[in-house]
Amino acid sequence: MLRIFPVPLFFVLCTVRMASGQSADELKFFETKVRPLLATQCQGCHSSKSKMAFGGLRIDQKASFFQGGQSGALVVPGKPDESLLLKVVGYSSELKMPPTGKLKAEQIDVLREWIQMGAPWPEEAAPVVDASVAIQAKTKAAALQHWAWKPVAKVTPPKTKATDWSAQAIDQFILAKLEEKKLKPSPDADRQTLLRRVYFDLAGLPPTPKEVNAFVADKSPKALETIVDRLLAAPSFGERWGRHWLDLSYFADNLEIGRKIPAKDAWRYRDYVIRSLNADKPFTTFIKEQLAGDLLPAESDAQRREQVIATGFLALGPWTLVAADKEQLRMDVVDMQVDLIGKAFLGLTVGCARCHDHKFDPISHKDYYAMAGILGATETLHGRIDGIFSDVNRIQLPESVEELRMRAGETEKFHARMATLKPRLKALEAEKEKLKKAQPQGDATPKPDDPLVLLEKQIAKLSKEIALLEYNRPLPPEAFAVRDVDAPVNAHINIRGNPHMLGEEVPRSFLQVAMWDKPPVLAYRASGRLELAEWIANEKNPLTARVAANRVWQHLFGAGLVRSVDNFGLRGELPTHPELLDYLATRYVEAGWSLKKVVREVILSRAYRQSSAHNAEAYQVDPENLLRWRMNRRRMEGEIIRDSILSLTRTLENGEGGPTLPLDIADNLNLGKPVEFRDEAKLPDHLLRLRTVYLPVLRKSQHRSVDILNLFDFPDVNQVNGARSVTTVPTQALYLMNSPFYQEQSKLLAARAIEFAGTTGARIDWLTEQVLGRSARPDDQTRGNDFISKFSAALVQSGKTAPEANIEAWTRYCHALLASNEFLYIR
Repeated sequence: MLRIFPVPLFFVLCTVRMASGQSADELKFFETKVRPLLATQCQGCHSSKSKMAFGGLRIDQKASFFQGGQSGALVVPGKPDESLLLKVVGYSSELKMPPTGKLKAEQIDVLREWIQMGAPWPEEAAPVVDASVAIQAKTKAAALQHWAWKPVAKVTPPKTKATDWSAQAIDQFILAKLEEKKLKPSPDADRQTLLRRVYFDLAGLPPTPKEVNAFVADKSPKALETIVDRLLAAPSFGERWGRHWLDLSYFADNLEIGRKIPAKDAWRYRDYVIRSLNADKPFTTFIKEQLAGDLLPAESDAQRREQVIATGFLALGPWTLVAADKEQLRMDVVDMQVDLIGKAFLGLTVGCARCHDHKFDPISHKDYYAMAGILGATETLHGRIDGIFSDVNRIQLPESVEELRMRAGETEKFHARMATLKPRLKALEAEKEKLKKAQPQGDATPKPDDPLVLLEKQIAKLSKEIALLEYNRPLPPEAFAVRDVDAPVNAHINIRGNPHMLGEEVPRSFLQVAMWDKPPVLAYRASGRLELAEWIANEKNPLTARVAANRVWQHLFGAGLVRSVDNFGLRGELPTHPELLDYLATRYVEAGWSLKKVVREVILSRAYRQSSAHNAEAYQVDPENLLRWRMNRRRMEGEIIRDSILSLTRTLENGEGGPTLPLDIADNLNLGKPVEFRDEAKLPDHLLRLRTVYLPVLRKSQHRSVDILNLFDFPDVNQVNGARSVTTVPTQALYLMNSPFYQEQSKLLAARAIEFAGTTGARIDWLTEQVLGRSARPDDQTRGNDFISKFSAALVQSGKTAPEANIEAWTRYCHALLASNEFLYIR
């Protein structure tokens, strides 16, 4: 039942956190930022492995860390300024650690941020480090028995007692598990709900009332197939599913985490991803292009462009571009690339083996550096920005005849404009010198209307225009991309992750745990990226197809068959339906690694078509819905909420990609400073009408013009995010109530409703169909009529005219619909 209130605050919200009180993002911050820092800088003297725990302090397990040592507790959670740890590493106390030298400012900032968030640390069932030898022995012994390392099995769908429910093999796997627990699947969702679900899952946009009515009226057995095939062929599929893949990459439109240095060619990788998914490029080709596109043969300039752009997957990352220790920076980049490849393609936390053998999975220190050697022989950073910052490597792209012609025209305009601006600037500077000489010497503060002050303002404005014009000078197209170094060499083990403490040399290779045959011999003068890509893309790899198929299921059902979608290791969750996962992985390979074919098969299953209605009996047996006795109800992502509202108000414009970074709001264009853009400025209107996937993505917080992303769990683009966190917090309700975006769009939707000729009841029905995808029920009509009449009367009584009151009442009603749970959730 939809409830309408004058002010659209519909639900009391509280922060959703893990049972331990620690959010998944906070634990990820600890594992990726804090634990490696403690391991490399502190555990040499303060761990269970060191001969002597100096100061009685061990920091490699949770209990001992928070207990502290002879000097007392290390941290006061939530209070960094009161924490001994920060005083010690900041060299602001008598005790100064580490003794080899003060930590870098950014490392201290990591510790400060961690303590400020409450010093989250995952719960440990046992002292992990004290038992590390036993754990490693157990892990190695169990390696061949762990389900994820075993070859994908070709399975036969199980027989079920019920024979009238299953539409295909997928359903038989689901039904068999339900029957084991004496449960039944839920009834099919009604056709309006089903169509809405399909549209959001495939296009990320709601169906129109006309499309809903046509589907409801179409009784043919092929009706759903027709809709699915049409949506799979539409450009919106790549825009929707391209964002899923971008969550797995480090993609952003700016370089450096703490600065807003534009990565003005990053959009090429984003568009490559969308094009590839719309073209249903085989997933194996998609893998090879992103890992080694620059090393693949090409039959045309167009193909060469695509392949080079694809390596932006490895090039665009949260690299620290200002670092005095270049070797540390190089290995930090390699580490993030290893982590990226491991999680995105293999579902493994390979990066955990940088400082030591993996604590849980049979991934050795040598395995890590065998793979790190391949990335170390790959050039990611090259050159300088303004002589200060490291720059990301770029490769010039081949140009078509048409592009060459267009660039020639733009170059001519550029030189003509410069020929006008530079003499004008020179003349103004000469005039400035004359005024300075003519002015009497003194200490008097110049007035705002002083000729010299006004002239300096003109010079500053003109200088900025010239600098921006120079920055956007027409040049041959480039892409952020990687390439092999000139003389590839193997990596050496970094003792405790320290690149300045080298151990034995490790030949470049792949992970032994997933090896089905002898590893191929890598080319002596090449990095080995091509062989790595081919190894990952091989159908015999036990992980690749499983991980990819699991992600399809996750995006369509709200949770994967393996819920820890980025971790198939021993600490990941077991698959709820292992046979079904292998069936889908096999189907993926048999379908020529076609994403669209696998998505189509899953959507056409009865399992996908189930209602999301509650079933008390099934809930008692399976409260987490692991057996899929119903469809999960899912809240729309922030970008889908935004895009859907723009679609409803008819302000959404089709985008075809291209650059959307607003460099016209560039700042700091004076010589000697890197170009940056401001996020306090509103994005240009033409950008704000595009789908959210085309808007600039920033490395810290998203642009305030699309602050809905910050409120509704847009992922940290500096991490690999196979599964987004879904929080419910009070600030979301406040945003829905007060954001200018919601207020403006509600007014636009109300104008459409008022333009719709009819009674109040007819308008309510029209709006309900538009926003919620169904006809208004009697209670909707009763509440809506009551709200409109009473709210309008109250506004008239307060002094507004009847037309003004009518517009305001309908605006508030639209606001309530757009902020309702029924709109925000996919059922």
